[in-house]
Amino acid sequence: MLFSSGLCTQNCSAPAGAHVRFLPFQAASRGEVQRSLNTLYGSALSTLCLTVPAVLLIGAVIHTDVILGLDPLEMVLLGLTLFLVRPTSGRVTRLDGLVLLVIFLFWIALQLG
Repeated sequence: MLFSSGLCTQNCSAPAGAHVRFLPFQAASRGEVQRSLNTLYGSALSTLCLTVPAVLLIGAVIHTDVILGLDPLEMVLLGLTLFLVRPTSGRVTRLDGLVLLVIFLFWIALQLG
């Protein structure tokens, strides 16, 4: 398929079906680590930021309680993580990564203890 918007000047077609989930691994095998991480990160964010609110909205519309399966402390950690992941300056610093890593380690400690 040729896109006429000017964004794609070649034959650009998105892979269909199950092949999309393997794109990060193919990119990593070609040495494109940044593309691989961006794809995986985008997939996780789309699940959290699109699917979960959509399910909660549908539950509210049809008057059904939606249970996320998280303890109150885990909900706080999820909310804190989503707050910290938001793009502020367009660049991620080592401190941003360190804070997210500390939250993750805290969650692991909660699961083990």
